[in-house]
Amino acid sequence: MQRKRYHHNRKRNPMAIAPRPRAGRKTAPAHGKAIAAGAGVLALAAALGLFLWRPWVDEPAPVSVGAPSGELALAPATPGPGESRAQAGDATAGTWAPELDFQYLNQPCLYGDELLFSAGDGAIDKPVLSGLYLYSLKSGTCEEVARTEIDNGEIYETQLNDRYICYVDSDMAQNNVIYCIDRASGERTKIKECPNGKPKLRLAGDSLIWMEQTDENVDKLYLIDLKSQENIALATFEDAATYGVSAPCITDSAILWAAPDPAQSAQQRETGEKSVIQIFQYLSESQVDEEGNLIFDTYAPGTYVHEPVACGDAIAWIDANKAPESKLYLSVGQGKAHLVDENVTAYAIGEGYLCYSRDEAIWAYRWADGQYFRLSPEGQKAMLPAMAGKTVLWFDVTNLQEQKDQYCLQRLDCEGGMAAYRAELAAQAMPEPEPTPETEPAPEPTPQEDS
Repeated sequence: MQRKRYHHNRKRNPMAIAPRPRAGRKTAPAHGKAIAAGAGVLALAAALGLFLWRPWVDEPAPVSVGAPSGELALAPATPGPGESRAQAGDATAGTWAPELDFQYLNQPCLYGDELLFSAGDGAIDKPVLSGLYLYSLKSGTCEEVARTEIDNGEIYETQLNDRYICYVDSDMAQNNVIYCIDRASGERTKIKECPNGKPKLRLAGDSLIWMEQTDENVDKLYLIDLKSQENIALATFEDAATYGVSAPCITDSAILWAAPDPAQSAQQRETGEKSVIQIFQYLSESQVDEEGNLIFDTYAPGTYVHEPVACGDAIAWIDANKAPESKLYLSVGQGKAHLVDENVTAYAIGEGYLCYSRDEAIWAYRWADGQYFRLSPEGQKAMLPAMAGKTVLWFDVTNLQEQKDQYCLQRLDCEGGMAAYRAELAAQAMPEPEPTPETEPAPEPTPQEDS
């Protein structure tokens, strides 16, 4: 683990002129319309004299880190991912599919017992993901939260917690607007307009982060405190497009993102690029020095890193930019990188488990003991997992000819699976019967005085 201080340049650029779209940057094709391209730190920083500007900080710390202290050896799974999957435990019992009255569903966000997703109906050759919906696993109710306000717009990058609902309203061109809804007050705030493409959002507590293309060859990672609306740019990537399209990650205490390994020369990168994962403990006073400089930790896993995800002290990533042959790795406690499986492009992490799709099935890897589990039933074609805690969601694409998307859910470490878990939730939601009032004797009549 390396630590590095970053000195910010206090120049400001209001970005009055929209930069040109970057050549060669295209959105990955979606799976039909159905699966379209799916707090306290800033107050602390202000108290310490950090420079948090509005409307937007444009000169973040450069992405450069101290050289890692030696390459970490990779520890492949034993006896190996393929053999381990062949011996995987069966965790398919009790899977459950919610009945949602939409033709097309987008990649959802899970938080607690709620799902946030965009959806819609209509011809597949036109924008259809026009509504934003919140579904309760406890009550089975689905409510509309927002609708697109852009011509030919759709809603993407849905993010949810107990305080906020965040999303991007986008026409997949120059109109991309980040919105945030305060769940307590219902007030909606426009966070930022992004003219160069759809940003990648992540949310935790009062903090929202996103990766955004800001110029032809520049991407930036932003952090905003949704309470104070103070913001800062944490990192910038110049001529490093592969890192600009890698989504960042935020947990309750840390922000993580992939960056080039500064120990590699340009020639070494051509033969086999390696990355580092930068980690900013945004709630820790130790991450800001006496001069107000941010201090980032650096983890060098010895592989290329794309889209790291984290839960607790576990970090997972793939070693290519969504290429079919991508390998899925996991590190616990920032130790050796562990090869979980190969040919993986979609994955999610939760409490004690790393879930992923491969061979049209959903698998779970429990890192405490190295055990694999199959979650999707035999015969079902499944893809694109999402996860929160121990709840896993994926798309059932068995019957694509029906032109109706379907979510499927499972609950890990719960006997009877999601079906049993929902029954528990329903029982919790039922109001307790009111106590029957005891019959009180009628009051004695008041004696009348003689007139």
